[in-house]
Amino acid sequence: MPLPEPPDDAFEPVASTSDLAPNQLKRVDYRGQPVCLIHTNGRYYALSNVCAHQNIALSMGRLFRGQLVCPGHAWMYDLESGRVTFPKGVDARVPCYAVRVVGEQILIAPRPEPA
Repeated sequence: MPLPEPPDDAFEPVASTSDLAPNQLKRVDYRGQPVCLIHTNGRYYALSNVCAHQNIALSMGRLFRGQLVCPGHAWMYDLESGRVTFPKGVDARVPCYAVRVVGEQILIAPRPEPA
């Protein structure tokens, strides 16, 4: 089931496509909130920049097999949903953002919380 899309007026520019090389992470801000912007496999993703485990900046982490790895204790996050995929059995997630690319601009907006 696809994740719900935020309304059009919620999207704001946070970076330019030239700001992020492939397989790069970058900290940006959305309305004062820190966000980890990710460019991998030809797509852009955006998650809260705060690890659900230790409040560490996820933008200081790395990508591994298409997932975001926290630099603290190596918790891994799904790029689409923000759900923790490692360690197994942990029911946690970080907020995720919808991403649109318009020309050279990368725009993001928070996704509604899942039910």
